[in-house]
Amino acid sequence: MGPVEHVIVGRADGTMVQAPEPAVERDWPEYGFALGKYGAIPKKMEEKANEELDDFEASGEAWDSRGPANSTRLQSTRPNP
Repeated sequence: MGPVEHVIVGRADGTMVQAPEPAVERDWPEYGFALGKYGAIPKKMEEKANEELDDFEASGEAWDSRGPANSTRLQSTRPNP
């Protein structure tokens, strides 16, 4: 398989912490989601996540595990908000 040349960068709009189920238990008390709590993430966290995704998409750059010296220019697709 060759290097990645195109990525689809999503959006964080409507991001949720999933409800508990036997296979997965989320415990993020420092972010307001202690074990057993679930639902929409706070709007501030959603906005920050979208900002980071915007920056990633705008940079058009990705690198492999060897670091930025092995960077590749990527074509990206991003849905409009």
